[in-house]
Amino acid sequence: MTHFNPSILKEFSYVPWRASVIAGICVYVALKFVFPSL
Repeated sequence: MTHFNPSILKEFSYVPWRASVIAGICVYVALKFVFPSL
C-alpha cells in the first residue's frame, strides 16, 4: 500500500472530465426532448 501508483492519480484526474461529459450528454438529451426542433 505504501507504493504510489501514478495510474490511480491519472484515473482520479479523469473523473471530473468524465462527469462533465456525462452531464453534457444529459443536458443535450434533455434539450432534444424539450426542444425537438433543435
